[in-house]
Amino acid sequence: MEFMNTFENHIGKVVKRILLLEEGYQRVGSPLGIFFMFDEVSGLLIEFNFYELTINLRHFQLPDLESEFNVEYGDTILVEQTKDDLLTKLIGHSIKSIKLGQFQDANNLHGDNFVIKAGEYAGAIIQFDNTAVTFYSTNDSGKFIFDSNELFTHAKKWELV
Repeated sequence: MEFMNTFENHIGKVVKRILLLEEGYQRVGSPLGIFFMFDEVSGLLIEFNFYELTINLRHFQLPDLESEFNVEYGDTILVEQTKDDLLTKLIGHSIKSIKLGQFQDANNLHGDNFVIKAGEYAGAIIQFDNTAVTFYSTNDSGKFIFDSNELFTHAKKWELV
């Protein structure tokens, strides 16, 4: 059964705003996630899972993201990008493709006509109008690299789909 990239519905969407999800009580030097907003409320969250060497990609509405990560109570905060941040060069550009590093040994639920993926990935490569960005986690931080041939490396086997 062929893997279906459930994030293909984001192809063509223009990044209007970028927010970083960070710990509210202690800066870890790396965001917990990057929220690419396509309008005033909806967007794509890339969530870094430190120590697990995985990332999650999820579509969120801003109020739901704030609720799930307890932004109101200060457990996490959403930080606006400044002009000097590298990610700001993505604002105003559309997503051209999303490639996911799918684990070959992922725990998936199989049905007669479908496969539900676990939702965790080795990493992602997102092609924008102006650049490609590779996203992945390490033991102590989330990484994003612009225009690089470097892929995410992990002990587990994965394939780019």
